Amino acid sequence: MSIIKNIINAVVSKKGYELRAIINRDQGWYVENEEVGPSNIEVKRKRVLSGGSFELPEMIILNRVVAKNLVGSVKKVINVGCGVGTFERIASSMYPDVSFTASEYDEESLDWCKSQYKLENVVFTGDQVEKLLKKNGKYDLAISIDVIEHIKEYASFILQMKELAEVVVITTPNKARNSDSLQAMPPKFTHHIREWTSGEFYWVLRAFFSDVELYSLDDKEDILVPIGVLSERSPLIAVCKGAIG
Repeated sequence: MSIIKNIINAVVSKKGYELRAIINRDQGWYVENEEVGPSNIEVKRKRVLSGGSFELPEMIILNRVVAKNLVGSVKKVINVGCGVGTFERIASSMYPDVSFTASEYDEESLDWCKSQYKLENVVFTGDQVEKLLKKNGKYDLAISIDVIEHIKEYASFILQMKELAEVVVITTPNKARNSDSLQAMPPKFTHHIREWTSGEFYWVLRAFFSDVELYSLDDKEDILVPIGVLSERSPLIAVCKGAIG
């Protein structure tokens, strides 16, 4: 009984009684970082000032491999959380006949993209999902590259993704990529609210889609490698079909 009392504490709120989980790091209970909000270009500018690259090389590779292997013969693609347009810069020239919508809610990143890129088959926008669907109809493919780990309400995010297209691609770092990341609670990079292992990621997505396939990157070639729920490979790339509900 003492353990239960330590975990669950009844508190009085304006709405009456509610149950609140008491998180204790020493006991290993689940902890998340607070949501920072849109800050893509801010992070990149700080990295440049400290001597790093504007876009991480591994992110350029991830965007290139996703574009090369998962766009295929579709006609309309939306990228949710496009950041500074790395995917669009790569994919637009690969597929000149494909129409790309690059969605970004961070106004500073969005303005930067509009000023930097003049791509005939890409539209950069900050429109909400409802407006995009009304304007463009459903897309063939919706992708989101390393965004979900930054979003507190990830379930709402996945619901929006499945509204946008029949095929959804979501990528995220694998929490099991190294022992430090696996044991970190919450993630050391404070912009990541949470991180998932391959198995956790798979079963979260299976709550929304009947068909989920997991992939990661090959070590040498620009191809996707199928992985299972125990894989330590990172990043995790999920191709989701068959929306539930």
